[in-house]
Amino acid sequence: MSRRKKRIIICCLGLVGAFLLFARQIVPSGLGGMKQIIPYLFFSQSRGVFVPPGGTSRVEVVTNDAGAAHSGHFPTWVVREHWYGDEVVAKGYLEESQGPFPLKWTGPRTFTIGFVKGRYDDTPAPQLVTLR
Repeated sequence: MSRRKKRIIICCLGLVGAFLLFARQIVPSGLGGMKQIIPYLFFSQSRGVFVPPGGTSRVEVVTNDAGAAHSGHFPTWVVREHWYGDEVVAKGYLEESQGPFPLKWTGPRTFTIGFVKGRYDDTPAPQLVTLR
């Protein structure tokens, strides 16, 4: 293989790697499949960034609110930022799309979230999340 071909292959691999890293900064891993990307990117709003009392990690809460096109409870994702891309650490449904968020830190890397059971089910289904 010629030197020129090797350079072209290395450049192409570098561009593909850079694109994948860039895509992970926009679309977090663990989102829930292709059908969740459009609601997450275009119809969601941040509910705030939450930091534990020790300040060792931080998570952002993103709630989907499509306005008049929406029915039922609001899909919500808790996203943690990493240098290599964002990661969904918890997902569920909330009864309200605004107001105080039911997240309570129970330790420096552990928190609980007051989700409900489903899109149309009001039964409480809190989640306990431990960050790695």
